[in-house]
Amino acid sequence: MALALGGHHSCARMADGTARCWGRNSSGQIGDGTTVERPSPVAVRGLGAVRELALGADHTCAVLADSTVRCWGDNRLGQLGEGTMAERSAPALVPGLGGVEQITARGAHTCARLRDGSVRCWGENSSGQIGNGAPSASVARPTAVVGLPRVIDVRAGDRHTCALTADRVVMCWGASFAGQMPRAPPAVAGLEGTVEIALGARHTCARSAGGAVRCWGGGGRGRPALVPGVGAVVQIAAGSASICARTTDGEVLCWPLEGGRPSPVSGLGSATALAMGEGHACALSSSGEAWCWGDGRQGQLGDGAASHRTSPVPVRSLALRVVQLAARGSQSCAVLADHTVRCWGEGARTSTVPTAVTGLGPVAEVAVGRSHVCARLEDRSVRCWGTNEEGQLGDGTASPRADPTPVPGLPPVAQIAAGNDHACARGTNGAVWCWGANGKGQLGDGSRADRHAPTVVGRLTDAVELALGWEHGCARSRDASVRCWGSNSFGQIDDLSPADRLVPTRAADLDGALQIEAYGSRTCALLDNRSVSCLGDGSRTVSRVAGAAQIALGWRHACVRRADGGVQCWGQGSRGQLGDGTTTPRPAPVQVQGLGDVADLALGDEHSCALITDGTVRCWGDDSRGQLGEGAILVREAPVRVRF
Repeated sequence: MALALGGHHSCARMADGTARCWGRNSSGQIGDGTTVERPSPVAVRGLGAVRELALGADHTCAVLADSTVRCWGDNRLGQLGEGTMAERSAPALVPGLGGVEQITARGAHTCARLRDGSVRCWGENSSGQIGNGAPSASVARPTAVVGLPRVIDVRAGDRHTCALTADRVVMCWGASFAGQMPRAPPAVAGLEGTVEIALGARHTCARSAGGAVRCWGGGGRGRPALVPGVGAVVQIAAGSASICARTTDGEVLCWPLEGGRPSPVSGLGSATALAMGEGHACALSSSGEAWCWGDGRQGQLGDGAASHRTSPVPVRSLALRVVQLAARGSQSCAVLADHTVRCWGEGARTSTVPTAVTGLGPVAEVAVGRSHVCARLEDRSVRCWGTNEEGQLGDGTASPRADPTPVPGLPPVAQIAAGNDHACARGTNGAVWCWGANGKGQLGDGSRADRHAPTVVGRLTDAVELALGWEHGCARSRDASVRCWGSNSFGQIDDLSPADRLVPTRAADLDGALQIEAYGSRTCALLDNRSVSCLGDGSRTVSRVAGAAQIALGWRHACVRRADGGVQCWGQGSRGQLGDGTTTPRPAPVQVQGLGDVADLALGDEHSCALITDGTVRCWGDDSRGQLGEGAILVREAPVRVRF
């Protein structure tokens, strides 16, 4: 579940992709086809699966699973983006707008960030908040913001807008209330390394990678000023006259815009997410409940009343343990204790929250490729879904499948693994079969021909573990030796020559392996002396982690789970994938913050996930495709809980 707050109404995106709203409804902003005020949540009419919600003063917008946008409510200034000024009490399509990654709204304007990093805005433009370089009363259709580089986050204030660029620069445009930014989008000085921005009615706040918060505007500050006394912050939110922050330990602190020190919100317990409206705030508790407080006169607190609350109250009428994780590219999947599968991120079913995969029997294991997924069922059969141009689904065709389809011709399967565009299965008899792309010999059958159905990998009869990189694969044998095949252009198999290996070849540097892992153009093994040996990316490295029990690889980073349940990571950290609270690269292992006793690890390109012994999942790093499964589109430098 995820929360979004407007001026006097609130909405929640539910785990099943539906939306529920409550509060003032004078302009139809609840979306139930009426203008009747709703003090408790009601379903929004006529929406498909919702990825994200954004609420303005009296209007609401949603990004759907197909990356289109629908809006409803007040439209006197064109804030619904559908070309008219007509009020809508049910969702209406915003035409000509596809590939939307993020939506934001406040006051009477709305902005969308597209997949290519550009930004389009519509609605009120009296202060230049649309960013088209030509202030006017309003703009009724999505219009490109001029002069922006690639953007990874955009936020709307009442009459100003700010964007966080890919190189961590903050740029703002629109009204200049009490020191706000001018109409052209210049960079805000003193905010290098920003990872999150939050906008109120007339003020702006930025959070750095280290957890510091700086705010400006509204309260009389013309330049960003450090907020004292908030500790290490992992999320910020801004209302019309107040600011709240969530710290690494789950505490929520709030303070007024016009001075005053941050103070904790009582009665909430540990929080995992925050959202703020004009005069009210909401948080998700660690138990998965939604709590709200503040101005509730229009029912925006969702507790069935219409009154102020000085302490959090639960939102009414909103209603497993994880046993395995898998991640690759921008998609993550989990097998739950009831043997069902949930996936999130960018895949066959793009979603920013875990979404159930239908059409599967009891699942024992999942493997995630670049844009396909395979599941091994408890009956030892295999089903795959997703893209299929190279035959990576193994069903004998090159047709994509949104639903799981059986892989025929396999014996009883003990393990599955997925590469970029291929997949492999290890049989209970120690043999290995692969299918899909084979241009680098990654199927190990001695050829370079793509295979749309499983083919036997040569010379393997005693495999006990299987690991696949982007274009290579490896198998560990009973004698602890490792044999690999496929691309060797970066030395991920051996350093004898960069030539592809079309059949399994012994990787001598990995002898003594207790566990193997492959990702990208690297291969690593946890050796019997508890050191970690890695090949690929043009070098051989050895790292020692005391008590190492498991290794996991991402694109340019690696993590080790220790026997005591702790986790250490090293490598590229620019997207927070090392989990140490920074975006700094680390050549040697560093401790991941805020994890409990970890039972399993899984790493994607630039994100990481851990399965905790209590059955919960925590992820950190890049969330640009929703791969952290927490319902936001942010970078997380420390672990956050996945909401199932």
